[in-house]
Amino acid sequence: MKRNEAVQRKAKAEADQAMRIIGPLRSAGQTLTAIADTMNDMGAKTSRGGKWSATQVMRVLDRTRATMQPS
Repeated sequence: MKRNEAVQRKAKAEADQAMRIIGPLRSAGQTLTAIADTMNDMGAKTSRGGKWSATQVMRVLDRTRATMQPS
């Protein structure tokens, strides 16, 4: 169970960091694809070191929303 908790903490920390860029762009009405393109243009890497896609942006947004929901 401890490894899973560590993985979840790491994922949350990475999502929080990405949200510093994704959050304002999404609030400004940018599409998921446009946000992914911006992240890639900035040289930002995903947690696995790859390029951003709309799906990955959506997952960061979903993860952030999930952590904001009351348990």
